[in-house]
Amino acid sequence: MYVALQGSYAYKRPRVWANNPNAYPVRKFYLNVFKPEIEQDDQDYIYDFTFLPSDEATQVTSEKCWCLVKDLLECKGIAEVNKYWSKRRKLIQKM
Repeated sequence: MYVALQGSYAYKRPRVWANNPNAYPVRKFYLNVFKPEIEQDDQDYIYDFTFLPSDEATQVTSEKCWCLVKDLLECKGIAEVNKYWSKRRKLIQKM
């Protein structure tokens, strides 16, 4: 759990030689904030969390906007949350 929230994860990409520097891309834990919350019968919510390399996480579409969970956890007050979302909004507007 600590690795997911604070660290990174790397595993070998398929069909890439192990001695290739791009064989083990570093992946961090992201949340898709555009994924709609789906209410189930038991009132649970489903969120889209995944490990992604930074180049995939910066791609914003109408269905996907990835936010680094570590950054969200480091926000200590509403001012920091607003500052974080203003940066993310700039990426979304470029879409």
